[in-house]
Amino acid sequence: MIVRKRLGEILVKSGRITQAQLDASLEESASTGKRLGEILIGSRLVSIDDLGRAMAEQFEVPYETMADISPQPEALEKATPATAKSYKMLPLTLSENSLVVAMAYPDDLEAMDWLQVRSGVKVEPRFALPERVDRAVAFYYGIGQQETLVHTEAVIVDSDEDLDSYTVETMKRASQEAPVIQLVNDVLAECVTRGTSDIHFEPQRQGLDVRIRVDGILKRIRSLPPNLQPAILSRLKIMAEMDISQRRMPQDGRISIKTGDRRIDIRVNCFPTKWGERLVLRFLDKASVLRSLNELDMSPINDRRFRSSLSHPHGLILVTGPTGSGKTTTLYAAVQELNNESVNILTCEDPIEYEVPGIGQSQVHESIGLTFAGQLRAALRQDPDILLVGEIRDMETAEVVARAAMTGQLVLSTLHTNDAAGAIPRLIDMEVEPFLINSSLIAVTAQRLMRRLCPECKIESRITPSEIDTLLFDPGAVWRPLGCPHCNDLGYRGRLGIHEVLLMDEELRQLTLRRESSAAIHKAAVAHGMVPLLNNIQDKVRDGLVSPEEAMRFLGSAQSTFDVVDDALAA
Repeated sequence: MIVRKRLGEILVKSGRITQAQLDASLEESASTGKRLGEILIGSRLVSIDDLGRAMAEQFEVPYETMADISPQPEALEKATPATAKSYKMLPLTLSENSLVVAMAYPDDLEAMDWLQVRSGVKVEPRFALPERVDRAVAFYYGIGQQETLVHTEAVIVDSDEDLDSYTVETMKRASQEAPVIQLVNDVLAECVTRGTSDIHFEPQRQGLDVRIRVDGILKRIRSLPPNLQPAILSRLKIMAEMDISQRRMPQDGRISIKTGDRRIDIRVNCFPTKWGERLVLRFLDKASVLRSLNELDMSPINDRRFRSSLSHPHGLILVTGPTGSGKTTTLYAAVQELNNESVNILTCEDPIEYEVPGIGQSQVHESIGLTFAGQLRAALRQDPDILLVGEIRDMETAEVVARAAMTGQLVLSTLHTNDAAGAIPRLIDMEVEPFLINSSLIAVTAQRLMRRLCPECKIESRITPSEIDTLLFDPGAVWRPLGCPHCNDLGYRGRLGIHEVLLMDEELRQLTLRRESSAAIHKAAVAHGMVPLLNNIQDKVRDGLVSPEEAMRFLGSAQSTFDVVDDALAA
């Protein structure tokens, strides 16, 4: 008879909990009937993965987090959907001598024997938490005819020219087969459930990789055999109303799906690569973007400064930051704040991402010569009070925007710069005259998005010396990710914004006329009340909204952006 180690003893021996904590938890378990693991996680004494590693040690097998798995199609083939669900197992990798399997019950001899007979190789179990196995099985075997898909013979292609053998008729026929339709639908449904912002279908030499972006982080979720690539991509292109016969030119399209009472638009871009067409799907969830100013996570001082800029009857307000930093969300929030029956609001967008009632929204079509500048000139003949211009991309648009802001309109737009101070030199680089900038520009808001700690499972901790050195402050206690069902065991759920708001004043106008550097402009703006992005990050860490790990990851990827802050902080 096999005698397993006790879970509590393993946790104490590994140093994850103390004997006193174990004794108290066992007493609670005896009085409430709850399981020990449930009590330990509920008390935030251990993380879900701490518990999983201890349970794996009980079974004397390796632990599988299921976080970055990419099961091989040939491995998935060794189990049917029914048996995978029944035995709570997921085959991961298959080699000549072994089959690695994630199992909720690695001591299930019946399941082990069944797999060994079916695969003909040695089965190597790994322990994974039951709920994670269930989710993975539902995802990877969730389609009605998965076996039809995984049994197909994989083909290695040397370039996208090998795919030319697939005619338009062949691709249409393949894209309309039930397994392909179900596979695409399942991927889209799973991504909606996970709160995905983007899906990447990426052809590689060995197959089609599927990656998703959740809270700004990309993660691979599937690797599909290359012979499925034409059918899957054709299915998506047909849904997006693209030309499936055109495989050498970039294309754009749109898909609309409905889940419950939510309607989600998906913007699709197709880009030709060596191994075939690469598709990126961006989810445009109206509920996640159409927010009020109160929902933008601005600090009280930034909120006051931003609202004060919106109170001006005319002038230019810019929102800056890299792609995916939430600039559009901020613009829409500002427009909704200003929207009422007494004002005429028009937009020039590329594309129109969300419909806003009561606002005249117009689409830029550069392919037919209708640029931002051309559309903006036409909009100015519509007697607007407020203009939203999706992006300032060139000198012509920048000059039209600046002159409109000088002649009675309040103009809101975006610009790609690292920080608020960088917007002024950027406009000068675009050959906008400094006097035009001074006469039109009211304010610049720079922003980024950071992963928000899951409020259900974050755990209090002490900051480390290396974190103090990077973050340039010592808050004492900090909060870190733990992982729970509410956040898919990631420890993070959703994102929040960090901001800095630069308000133009006489000193900044003088610096603009002298064409000073962004560092000089930044230093002056801080001296006049602007709270830098770095300080905003420190506040989010202190308030327990952002972990030090996330702050350090962010600062590490954008350190040059904050170099100009050092002098201001020293002052």
